[in-house]
Amino acid sequence: MLERGVSVGAGAQVGSLVVLGADVKIGANCTVERAVILNGTQVGEGCELRDCIVGPGCTIGSSSSITDGAVLGEGVEIGADNVITRGARIFPGVQLPDRAIKF
Repeated sequence: MLERGVSVGAGAQVGSLVVLGADVKIGANCTVERAVILNGTQVGEGCELRDCIVGPGCTIGSSSSITDGAVLGEGVEIGADNVITRGARIFPGVQLPDRAIKF
């Protein structure tokens, strides 16, 4: 399901069971499967989002991976090259710099 204003970059793959809220931007060469990405979230290039929930207004840096039941709260900022997985929960408003976590 795609809401209004969604943008999907070149080479990105949006698979089955995906919800993209209003004004979500998916960068080039991303993979998104079985995920809910809420309004206003921006996903950088080369990211992998599978089996996750991303709250509204999040920013995910390039080459990051959000998988396996991970949940990002509202307004979370994830820098480039981070891995959030295995049911990790990131609370609203948290900011993680580039290469901060490989959970």
